[in-house]
Amino acid sequence: MTDREILLWLSGVKNMWHKKMSVLLDEFGTPEAVFKATKEELEQCKDLKHAEIDDMLMKRENFRAEEEYRKLEKLGIFIILEKDEDYPVLLRGMEDRPRILFGGGNRSLLYELKPAAAIIGARICSQYGIYTAEKFAGELAKAGVTIISGMARGVDSAAHRGALQAGGKTVAVLGCGIDVCYPPENRDLYCKIRERGLLLSEYPPGTKPAAWHFPERNRLISALSDCVVITEAKEKSGSLITAKWALEQGIDVMAVPGRINDPLSAGCNRLIREGAAPVLEVSDIFLNMGVNYKNLEKKKIFLEKQNEVVYSVLGLHPQSIEEIQKKTELSIAEIYGILLQLELAGLAEEPEKNYYVKRI
Repeated sequence: MTDREILLWLSGVKNMWHKKMSVLLDEFGTPEAVFKATKEELEQCKDLKHAEIDDMLMKRENFRAEEEYRKLEKLGIFIILEKDEDYPVLLRGMEDRPRILFGGGNRSLLYELKPAAAIIGARICSQYGIYTAEKFAGELAKAGVTIISGMARGVDSAAHRGALQAGGKTVAVLGCGIDVCYPPENRDLYCKIRERGLLLSEYPPGTKPAAWHFPERNRLISALSDCVVITEAKEKSGSLITAKWALEQGIDVMAVPGRINDPLSAGCNRLIREGAAPVLEVSDIFLNMGVNYKNLEKKKIFLEKQNEVVYSVLGLHPQSIEEIQKKTELSIAEIYGILLQLELAGLAEEPEKNYYVKRI
């Protein structure tokens, strides 16, 4: 059994959320040791209940890796472990990091997350909240910034829509399994993100949404981002939990101000009073992120003219000329010429001989 197979088994055990999984892995040392543990050894782990131990042993007995992989393949879901190259770098340093992630959609986006901004806010929101989320997400996405959000009703959905309408990149971090669309009325948005963006979840396929999942997943939304932007939030909004996570992770929080007598802006206004940077226009976000907006615009204009095909397949992970050729179906000579132009434009670099990466 490989670590990948064992963690897939473990993720399907009753109540096996990230904290309990981490305790088990830390206590036993390796996934293999957890898999081979006896009932008596498992009973020594105070975090496990008897029903959970029984479920572990029953599912271990019936686990068939090949069958599970076929199920995932049929659902179009892939697994990401800590040791994988595309496991998000900022998650690695988290004490409460997920030991296994499930993804759906464009996996290559994991190499191209940066720069990234989370745009979040109230589920029950005003047209003002929708407008600002779509506007800022669209303008950021056009300039190459990845938009991170949670695909919830209201502001989250508007942020994803803004990014997609601008032809940009977006990642939705779910509080349920990748194969579960929640809220159900977001089916069209869910399909578009899966087709053109990326869905991520720490919960195994089939997991239904639960109230406690969403505060937990918020730590991933903030950790994947360079800054967190809240466009509209009540005094006790779940968005403020994400802001709290961001501050603990050392990530800047920004907020869109609203009328002082508007309950939907009370959370944002309080954040600003407590030190969050106010957002009045998209340049405020670029400035906070330390991103040169003018340079990004130059890149966009350049790419609109030529070389977009080669640039689009480059990521932060070095690729050989041969790998690039397979993805673009251009000749080696054409690729070398285009890569030279991209290097001169400051859009690509060659960290080692004949291996190329995107330059942000």
